[in-house]
Amino acid sequence: MNSEIKVAISDKELTRIPKAKEYYEKLGLTVTVENLQYGDYVFNDKVAFEYKTMADFISSIQDNRVFNEAINQSENFDWHYILIQGNEHERTKCLAMTKEYIPITIFQFHGAIASINRYSTVIECYTPFINEAFYKMYIQAKKDLSQKPIVKKFPRKEKNSAFNFLCYCIYGINYKKAQTIVDNHNLKSLDDLMKLTIDDLTEIEGIVKKTAENIINSIRWTMTHIEQLLTKYEKSTSAERYTTEYKRKLKQETARKNRHLILDELLTEIPFHITTDQETQIRYWIDRFNNNFKDFHRQASNETIILAFIIIQLKQENKRLNIEKLSISRKYNLTQRIFNNIQNELIFQLMKTTELRYTQSKYYNHEILKKGEYE
Repeated sequence: MNSEIKVAISDKELTRIPKAKEYYEKLGLTVTVENLQYGDYVFNDKVAFEYKTMADFISSIQDNRVFNEAINQSENFDWHYILIQGNEHERTKCLAMTKEYIPITIFQFHGAIASINRYSTVIECYTPFINEAFYKMYIQAKKDLSQKPIVKKFPRKEKNSAFNFLCYCIYGINYKKAQTIVDNHNLKSLDDLMKLTIDDLTEIEGIVKKTAENIINSIRWTMTHIEQLLTKYEKSTSAERYTTEYKRKLKQETARKNRHLILDELLTEIPFHITTDQETQIRYWIDRFNNNFKDFHRQASNETIILAFIIIQLKQENKRLNIEKLSISRKYNLTQRIFNNIQNELIFQLMKTTELRYTQSKYYNHEILKKGEYE
């Protein structure tokens, strides 16, 4: 199926093109980069997606560009979507920035989405990872192109708690067997289920003694562990939810997520291609030093520090890269001096947290080094 899907990527996507090509080629799709008249990603000339970052979507509301793009897609493709990538924090930040030009309120933001949904479909992607957006486009296009009829699925869950427990919580009991047990012994609640005996089950045709023993043991074991988990949860959550430690961890996790969002935004702005391995290394640094992130530079912003991380990776391949000539460095106040401080602190932190082990070497006389005769 994947080999039959062709995806055309707009040449206006710039920094996202290498990542999109790499992602879709791994899935086995045929990928081309074209000068598309409408849409940013088009699958089999039938399914079109207009990709918007949160900042781009809000700016396109200001100049009404997004409405025209949605109408053009609806007139030229069988299926058409506007995909917005960005979370609530980013949305709030971008809306606040519109006050300097044409103010957009949160009500106008949701109103714009509602207007677009009248003749197209908006897909909101709240993850910071670009690959998640690529996947959403791929899976939506795959469903549309398959044209499989939607079949109504009747729910199997019933109000009878004994039946639901047997059918969905006990391994080895299917729908029919659970229904037979419930009907034969008129089970209506979990209390009725706990009163079942091995003899009760062996009376049912098709259930031998060993099977009955396994069912009874599974019921009692599962019920016991559920009660233990509920007791443990009630004790822990009620106490931990309002502790200082819980609030501290919550604050750290929020900061970590925001830094990953900043990285995603910087990766779309920087005029260089970052490989998947390099991006993974940068995300590792963000996670590893999340709790003492400001130690890298007290006056520098998160954007400046993360940009320094990106350039550290780039300089491994291009030693002559001049930081101060990059427009993005000027935008985020990353000077050579600040970069050196962040790089040195990163090396120091890595050395401090990495275990050093003694190894023999043929180039040094370790006996002399131990005695201090090298001075």
